[in-house]
Parts: sequence; C-alpha cells; structure tokens
Amino acid sequence: MDYYPAPVVSDSVLISPTACGGSTGAIRGLTATGVEPISVRWLNSYGSLVGTTFDISGLPVDWYSLWLTDGRGCTNFIEKYYIRDAGNVLIDTALFTNSYCGNNNGSITVKAITGLGDRLEYSINPGEWLSNEGNFTNLEPGEYIVKVRVIDSTGCQAVWPDQITISNESGPVVDASAEPETDNNQDGTVTLNATGFGTLTYILENGIPQNNGYFIGLAAGDYNYKVIDENGCSTEGTVTVGHIQGFTLSAIVGNDTICLSPQTLTMPVLVENFKGVKAFKMTLSYDATKVSCEGYMSMNDTLDSMHIEVFPALERVVAQWTGGSPVTFAETELLFELVFAANEAGSSQLAWDLAPGLTWFEGENGPIEDPNFKIGEMQVNEPARVSVNQQPEVCEGDILMVSPVVTGTQPISYHWELPDGSTENSDMYIKFNAGQESSGLYVVKVTDALGCKDSITISARVVAPPQANFPTTTDTIYYEQQTQLQATPGYASYQWNTGDTTYFINVTEEGDYSVLMQTTEGCTNFEKVTLVDTWFPFNIPNAFTPNGDGLNDTFRPVTDYDRFSKFSMVIYNSWGQRQFETTNPAEGWDGKDAAAGVYSWLISYSNHTGKVFKMRGRVMLVR
Repeated sequence: MDYYPAPVVSDSVLISPTACGGSTGAIRGLTATGVEPISVRWLNSYGSLVGTTFDISGLPVDWYSLWLTDGRGCTNFIEKYYIRDAGNVLIDTALFTNSYCGNNNGSITVKAITGLGDRLEYSINPGEWLSNEGNFTNLEPGEYIVKVRVIDSTGCQAVWPDQITISNESGPVVDASAEPETDNNQDGTVTLNATGFGTLTYILENGIPQNNGYFIGLAAGDYNYKVIDENGCSTEGTVTVGHIQGFTLSAIVGNDTICLSPQTLTMPVLVENFKGVKAFKMTLSYDATKVSCEGYMSMNDTLDSMHIEVFPALERVVAQWTGGSPVTFAETELLFELVFAANEAGSSQLAWDLAPGLTWFEGENGPIEDPNFKIGEMQVNEPARVSVNQQPEVCEGDILMVSPVVTGTQPISYHWELPDGSTENSDMYIKFNAGQESSGLYVVKVTDALGCKDSITISARVVAPPQANFPTTTDTIYYEQQTQLQATPGYASYQWNTGDTTYFINVTEEGDYSVLMQTTEGCTNFEKVTLVDTWFPFNIPNAFTPNGDGLNDTFRPVTDYDRFSKFSMVIYNSWGQRQFETTNPAEGWDGKDAAAGVYSWLISYSNHTGKVFKMRGRVMLVR
C-alpha cells in the first residue's frame, strides 16, 4: 500500500485584521507544495465556504480553516487562521461547564474588555446576540462559537479563537455484584464499584449513606441501591443476594444383589454432611412385585427417637425423627438398614419420594435446601442352576467329556467329586483315552457370585468295545474237516469277511477269517483269526527204493509241520522187530541194511487241540 503525504504549506503568511465590525480582513502569502493540481477551500467558524484561493480578503472577525485537496483526491485540514478586530475589543476568557445528568445545564462565561465603551453584546450561536454580561446557562451539549461586540455604531467585535464543546456528563457508572448468604447466617455481601464526578455517596435499601460501596451482613434477597455524585446525579438499580447451603446434605441408599432364594436384601440408608440437623422425614418407595420389605435393623443410637414404619400396600417406608437439639455427624453415617425379601427375579429401586411434605430435612436456621438424594438398586437374580442335556456315554479309548449346563451370577465356582474319589475345580471334566475306570457317578457342585448353590449327580458310562472271544490264545484255530466259528453273541451288528452278518459262521476251508462287531452304543471292534484244518495231516508212500539214485530213497511221511505238535514214527519187520524210530517228522527211514520186503509202520501225533492220533500202515522196500 502506498502512502501519500498531505500538501505542505509555507510559513510566509500575512494576516490583516478588520476593524470595528467591518469586513476588511485578509489572509495572503500562503503557498503549498504537493501532488498537483491542489485545490483550496476556506471555511469560517460556522463551516461556511468563504474562498477557494490561497489569498482571500474581505473577511470579518472570525477564524478560518484551510483545507487542501491534492491531485490524488486526498483532502486534508491544514491550519486555522484568526482574523481579529483592530477596534480593541478583546475576549479575555471563555470558561465553560459541561451539562450533567442529561439536564441540559451546561454553561459558558465570557469575560471581554474594550476601550471603546462598556456596552457589550455576547453571542454563542450564529446571529444571536445577548446583553447578558457573558453568562450563558442551561446549555445543552453541543458546539459553540463565542463572539463579543460593542453596542454602538462602530460594530467592533472579537471572536474566541477556539470552538467550545459542551458535553454531557452522565451519572455514576455502577458495577453491582453480590456474594450469597450461606445457610441462614445473614452473611451475604453487596459490592458497588462506581465511577463518577467527585466524591460518590452509596445508599442500599434507603439505609444510611456511606462513602464506599461495600455492604455486609445481608440475608438473601433483592436490594435497591443508589449512587450519588457531587453534581447530585444518581444511578439506581437492584442487586440480588443469593442463598447457598454451606454444605450439601446427602441422603444415600446403598445397593444389594441376591439370587432368588431364602436370602434377604439389606439396604443401608446413610447420610453425608449431616450438620446441625434438628428433624427430618424420609419416604422411600419400592416395587412390591419384585421385593417385600420385611422390616428394619441397625438403627442409629444417636437418633434414639427415630420412628420407622412400613406400608406394604403403599410400597412405602417412612422414617421420621425430631431431636431435642441439633445433631451433626462428622463422617458418613448409617441411619438404619431396611431388610427385603425377594418375590421374583428382576430389579427394584429404593427411591426417595420427593413429593411436597414427604421427604425433608430441617436445620438450625430452617429447612435445608436442595439435599442430594442417591437412589438404591435392589437386584434379584435367578438362582444358580446346574443340569446336563444327557448322561454321557463314550466308547472306550475315546474322549469322555462331562460338561454341565450352568446358569447363575458370574463368576461361578465348581467342585467335582469323581468316581475314583478325587476332586477337581474346573468347569468341565475331560478324560482322554477313557477307560472303564472312568465310568461311574460324577457329582458337580456350583456356587455363583451371590453364594447361591446347586448340585447334580451325572452318570457317565464308558462302553467297552465288542469282543469276539474266539477260543484261542493265539491267532490260529485248528479244526478237523469243518467247524463253526463264533463271536460273542448279543451285539448290534456283525460283518464277516465272508459276507455273513450273524454272530457265527460255518467253516469248511482253512484260511483267515475276520469280523467287524458293533455295540448298540456304536462302539466297534475288528478281530481276525486263522483256521487250520488238522484232519489227517500226512501223505505216506506205500513203497520206496533205497538204491541211492536220489529218487524215493527214504521212507517218510509228507506233511505240513504246522498242523500237528507231537510226532513219533516206528518201523517194524515182518517178525515184529523194530527197525527204525524217530520223533522228527523230517527224518525218514533210509532202509539201509534192510532186506527187500514189506514192513509195518506206526505213526503217533497230536494236533493243536491236544488230541492224540495213531496211524498204522505198510510200506514195500524195493531193491
């Protein structure tokens, strides 16, 4: 932003006075420098335009203001020049007082001297001349031009070089504040902070005037005030002294929670800031559908005349007390306890009935205002319950999980009594790879956060897998020609590898046999067994040729060694003489040194069932 200075006017000015009321004054010789072109305006004391050039003439007594406007359009006031009257009329002083209190009572006092006579006229308004010895009174606020002239034919006059401004002086300006009364102690205060003309006087409620604005010892209420200055101007208003309780008395009902059981709710009624109390009445309400008031207990010994009454039909409890002297409790104090029984699950407030006249406190100085009331909550929860959806059954080797369904107020604690006599405290019982030892009765006892208890006995069963109980201690069963292979009867289903679905099958061929069994509980087991036919396990040749050619050189039975357990073979000649004997079925008779002919043999053996067999026959030794 550019800044442009105002035009500068030269100091070379020539002012010519007028004489005796004439208009012969002149102002000449002024020049100005600045942004061209510069235009000129001369204004007299009344603001009238009297010239537009630097040099002006034909001027009466007055003062004249020079205003210049430069080439940029900026207009500035430059200076004020005074044309006096050379006829020797001089204004010595022009004193004034402001108007005050809005009464238009300002004044101007003019003192003038002249050597031309003592008859003077005075003017403060254009065209108005008065012979009042220069005393102007009852003036309203405004701008005034002071002039004096001689009352004769000369018309000599003078003008006061400065415009006089009479302003309005208002009454005192007051800032009113108040501090409240505490309790009923009449200790409120009012403070009037005021500014105004001269010394101020303060009055509160038409009381004794004082020279300061601080008033003490006041009760709560509205107060009228007046502040007066030295002019007699006053400012009035109203200030309010409030009221606060020096302490806030609190009436408190505690809280309690129980489960729906023979337990009772205990609701304490307490007070805080119980100071200087002379009497009280308390009315408490509750929901009778949820709870019933059974009575009260733990009454405060200090309030020995307190009376408590229960009104079941109204769902109300009323406590009243009036003391011989005020009572103060230093700490939170229990007044009494109310005892409630639960009717059904849910919640009920123990609330203060604040209808007029039903609940109040009276102190030493009257009613205690605005006590703080805290409502109590009575919560009745459903009792703890423990149940199971079904008695657990699992197959042996599976995971046994005994998981009760529990309701109640958390947290809930658990106590288990297990079939083996041990105990646990978990929320469920889990046994991996369960065996028969896990079958039995499980007792679980639960206790919720409110102390409510319940218990249940759970019968858990671990089902043994089905067993075929084949008649063998090994994996092999020996039979003769045919047999019936049986699994344990009574299971829900059987599936043999033969396709049979009965608990038994008839076997005529040896081999591997298996069965998949399932109990009614769904437990399964798979077993298999090998059946071996032990009927006549030998093939015996009827001749042999011990000639050393490597073909049929030895007499021995051809057999499956696994089909019998004990073995013996004896060879006899035709005379009954023993020629050879062995218990090793792999060892044969080589006929060495024996003559060609017919020989008898006797073979004895036992099968795997323990049965003993004897076989007899004849063999031809060929040479």
